[in-house]
Amino acid sequence: RRAPVTRFSTLGWTVQTGCQDWPSEVSNPQRRLHVDGTPPILMTNSRFDPATPYSWGSNAARQIGREAVLLTYDGVGHGDYWLSPCARTAIDTYLTTLKTPAKGTHCPAVWPTAPSAQRQSPSGDLVNPLPDLVGTGAYRRTA
Repeated sequence: RRAPVTRFSTLGWTVQTGCQDWPSEVSNPQRRLHVDGTPPILMTNSRFDPATPYSWGSNAARQIGREAVLLTYDGVGHGDYWLSPCARTAIDTYLTTLKTPAKGTHCPAVWPTAPSAQRQSPSGDLVNPLPDLVGTGAYRRTA
């Protein structure tokens, strides 16, 4: 096998199989990550991310070692920053101060609510408005 540690994501299937059996040598084979002498590295991953499985993030953080902190969002989706006010706060803090949350930090899952109504754009197209995420606690489960 050419990529023995790769686990497939259903959304990334074509990306990962597109070069399978390509008739040339691999110029950058998989190898263990080695990171040394960096500021703390904040990594984030959703427990149920359809594009980047949680096992990828946790394995990468484990390989990097003490420099890495994996912030876990216990919900569904890809792009934790937009999914969780907790993750957004931790990421903003990291980007402005390089301060990471404690190792093992989990952000609770939040559930989307249906938009109250569609609206029309100036061109007449129907638009599903994005929720106002600032200061709302975003995506609270209502049922």
